[in-house]
Amino acid sequence: GLSDGAGVVLECSGAEPCVQLGIYAAFVQAGMGKETFNFPTTAVCTRGLVIKGSIRYLISCYQAAIDLISSSQITMKPLIPNRFKFEESEQAFELVKAGRQNVFKVMIAGI
Repeated sequence: GLSDGAGVVLECSGAEPCVQLGIYAAFVQAGMGKETFNFPTTAVCTRGLVIKGSIRYLISCYQAAIDLISSSQITMKPLIPNRFKFEESEQAFELVKAGRQNVFKVMIAGI
């Protein structure tokens, strides 16, 4: 149950309380919070916890992504195949809510 805690935590907020709570599992820190804060070092050492850091992108990634798309080395359309007009928003939400396999993202066009 939830009282047993999580086995793996992907912490994306960077909020100190979330880090302090999540660190008791195998832990990936993806959220950028304060540069330093209190950290339960004793728990890490005595429990042999695994901690990994990650950042979703670096500033240099933007130009590389633009170049790949511009040169047609990457085709964006297959990444989000479920596209809806704004007027079809309810259908888009229903599709995601249905939880069908391979439907993990939809795009709703602006007005």
